Amino acid sequence: MTPLFASAKLQGMDVHNIALISKLKGIPRARLLRVARAVETQVNRDFAPFWKKRCKIHVMDESQPLPKSWWPITIKARTPKPTSDGYHDVKQGRPFAFVFYSRSWPLTFSHEVLEMLGNPFAKNTVKGPWPPPHHQTRIVHYDMEMCDPVEDARYGYLIDGIKLSDFITPAYFGLKSKEPQRFSFRRTLHAAYTLSRKGFQGFTDNDGQAWTAERWGTKKVNINPSRQPRRRHPHH
Repeated sequence: MTPLFASAKLQGMDVHNIALISKLKGIPRARLLRVARAVETQVNRDFAPFWKKRCKIHVMDESQPLPKSWWPITIKARTPKPTSDGYHDVKQGRPFAFVFYSRSWPLTFSHEVLEMLGNPFAKNTVKGPWPPPHHQTRIVHYDMEMCDPVEDARYGYLIDGIKLSDFITPAYFGLKSKEPQRFSFRRTLHAAYTLSRKGFQGFTDNDGQAWTAERWGTKKVNINPSRQPRRRHPHH
């Protein structure tokens, strides 16, 4: 199979090939194709103007050889006690992700695609202030994750009837943005470095300590030392 794009440049934007692979026989191929097209539209229409990244999503069988430049995202059965709905990481220089099946797997797939595009090698950080409420003056380094602060399904939106994830814009990190006061695509957030209901954000201080700011259904943001490895970014 010849890739349409191979991490090429198109009109000044990075374009990546992503392979959607299902280990579950119960998901019809037509469903996989419909979700792939919806997320591809989301990336190229909505995400690209802010983050300058585009993609082509290919539905593939497990038996098909995967070109070295393509990034796989695999749908798997849920474990009895899942700790996340999905995650992305890097192995031998190749970004990859897993999505654990549920009725909302397209939302998780959207989340992982956007975060792989925004931070493919799980290393990108952005310098900023200690997250609000500001009780410290320390500068920290935020994980550049596109969906974690707004990941709750209630903030998602539909493309072709498929519920997809909201995502933050560069303005969230105080970076130059197409729309400086638009902190997430759906305008879920009203200030930089903030969190929506059920949102979270990882960051590291200058001493190398990893932290997680979380807001689980309340107005209060809790900030605690992180138990998650910084290289692995779970979607709850």
